[in-house]
Amino acid sequence: MAKATDNPNGRKTPAQHKKLANLLGKGVPISKAMVQAGWSETQAAKGYKKIPEAVLKMLPKSARSLITLGKTTEPDDMRALVHGRLIRNVTQGTDKGAQSAKILGSSRDLNMWTPDMQMGVIVLQMPQAMLDRKAELLKEPEE
Repeated sequence: MAKATDNPNGRKTPAQHKKLANLLGKGVPISKAMVQAGWSETQAAKGYKKIPEAVLKMLPKSARSLITLGKTTEPDDMRALVHGRLIRNVTQGTDKGAQSAKILGSSRDLNMWTPDMQMGVIVLQMPQAMLDRKAELLKEPEE
């Protein structure tokens, strides 16, 4: 169902694009800004990838430069940046930027704070195939 602020063809109006760009430029979270500008909750939940290109072009220069920085910085460079910040903080005894480093390191692209392999995994339920072979598996080996 089209909203009164939508164009008849279902697209968002230039006024909605401008409102979204202004909200994003003020630092309003993407999903909240999209809803306030007239996008549905479902579309807003999809986040950055649902922001129209026209809106991105309307963003303040500072926001556009941050987007460019985020898109062009390689994950390996981000990892090195996080490690460098943490090393500096430890050696100088300061925590300036530590929270930002932690958040960046936990981003989906870097995922630096999860173990490489799971240790101490507990099986809560054995697969049925193993239960069917229980007697065979527990039988003493023949010599």
